Amino acid sequence: MTEKDMDLQSPILIRLFKQEAEVEIWKQDRSGKFALLKTYRLPRSGDLGPKVREGDRQAPEDFMRSRRRR
Repeated sequence: MTEKDMDLQSPILIRLFKQEAEVEIWKQDRSGKFALLKTYRLPRSGDLGPKVREGDRQAPEDFMRSRRRR
């Protein structure tokens, strides 16, 4: 994190791409800009489309915000 000018406590952003089966991890640097840290391939499960019920093997499609722990 130090070489990328990031604090351990700075916010992160996670982007999930269902069709591409990838997840991107972004982290905010000290200037306030987000930088891509890593992209991971994901195993496929379920089909493209929204989550309808618990157990349908679909990933939820939504924007979610987590509160910072203190």
